[in-house]
Amino acid sequence: VVADFLSRQMLNQKDKNFESENCKFNVYKIIEKVNLTSTINVTDERLSNIRDETAKDTTCQKLIEFIVIGWPRYIKDVPDDVKIYYKYKNEFTVQDGLIFRNDRIFIPFSLRKLMIDKVHVAHNGVENTLNLAKRNLFWPNMTSQIREKVQNCNICVKFSASQTHLPMMSHSIPIFPWQSISLDVFFVDYEKKPRKILVIVDHYSDYFELSFLKDLTPKSIIDALKENFSRYGVPAVCCSDNGTHFVNKTMKEFAEKYQFKHVTSAPYHQQGNGKAEAAVKIAKNLIKKSEQSDEELWWVLLHHRNTPNKIGYSPVERLMSRPTRTGIPSNVSKYVPKVPEQVPALIEKHRRYNKYYYDKKGKDLPQLNIGEGVQVQLKPDTDKRWQPATVSRQLTERAYEIDTGGTKYVRDRVNLKDRATSIQDLEKEENLIHKEMRTSCVPKEQNQMNKEKPASCVLTPKTSVPTPKKSLNMNVSDRPKRNIKPHRFKDFVYQ
Repeated sequence: VVADFLSRQMLNQKDKNFESENCKFNVYKIIEKVNLTSTINVTDERLSNIRDETAKDTTCQKLIEFIVIGWPRYIKDVPDDVKIYYKYKNEFTVQDGLIFRNDRIFIPFSLRKLMIDKVHVAHNGVENTLNLAKRNLFWPNMTSQIREKVQNCNICVKFSASQTHLPMMSHSIPIFPWQSISLDVFFVDYEKKPRKILVIVDHYSDYFELSFLKDLTPKSIIDALKENFSRYGVPAVCCSDNGTHFVNKTMKEFAEKYQFKHVTSAPYHQQGNGKAEAAVKIAKNLIKKSEQSDEELWWVLLHHRNTPNKIGYSPVERLMSRPTRTGIPSNVSKYVPKVPEQVPALIEKHRRYNKYYYDKKGKDLPQLNIGEGVQVQLKPDTDKRWQPATVSRQLTERAYEIDTGGTKYVRDRVNLKDRATSIQDLEKEENLIHKEMRTSCVPKEQNQMNKEKPASCVLTPKTSVPTPKKSLNMNVSDRPKRNIKPHRFKDFVYQ
């Protein structure tokens, strides 16, 4: 401390007696006048409590003795319970029965749990709690103890951030039309009345049918399915969400009778039935636009089915191997049936393209074990809080049945996380908040990054996902540069 003080108070005069014993004595007197106790913003009662507990702690008394009398030259001569403080020996001071490490007060063992609770009262997470503690308090292994406290804090886990989406997982690619379909029910105002509509979409062709329902009873759903099955055939696989109008005894008997496999997605995980969700989005837009343009819905739907999409063929061409007649003049030869070529390969290429960009922010999660304790979001659409549960069994690759204490639910893996993942999300959320606060003051122009698409996004089914390549000219500066000639040519003129 004295050396540091002298180095910061350099004098211009060159006196030979500058470093005399008298000068050092004066420096010590100045330092002794510094009252660290008066700089602590705490009540007298709390300060007295720390002083009393310090006096009762035998380790603290040994530490005070070494601070006042002096430390041994070698650490081997220090008692075992005080060795941990040896590396801080030059930073300790004692004043009014309190121990300080620089300007941080030393907390005796009996008060450490209380102080951990106090610094974590705002439940700010690991890093923020540590920053607050390190600014004011000190005791050995404080970092690990605070980290353990936050990791076992139920409130922090309960309000931790939701998990990022998982990598894209698609259904198997069908090899013929109407082999695999998806179902969903949506509600929309049509002709000034609230309507219930069943959408049935084919995975091979993206062709979808709309069936208006009187109600959401299993009978109404099955009647609509029978009507469409009689028109296009019985599919091999039928996918839907976990709604009660799809998951019931009547629907199960219907699937057994018509010999198709009924697959359901996990509740509150719409992406599991993504094909039907995409068809619902298109259907709603068509209904709204048809009413605004005073066109009949079925007339609009006819033209949509004949519009080629990114696959290169229209939905009706892939379903029926020919376009259907619309109000647009076209050559008669176009209506001759012709099976579209390489549709499964085109579907796979399109899926791989979408997966490449979707998975950029995705994160795969490990499988959960039966009997493992997890945290679950029961209603992630409306309530993001987590609560404890236990894994009962695994239904599919990403769907699990969990037990919350007598009640069982089925949830997707994205709505389940183990204890370690909860703490990692806490720290990531903290870092994200700090990053946003730091970048909020940076001009917008400096925050914009030049993003380029991959050099080649044209994928074939047998090729791997391309790695994006940065442009070679991305980091080239536009500033003028001075042309420096080689030293050996200083006596010559060259071009």
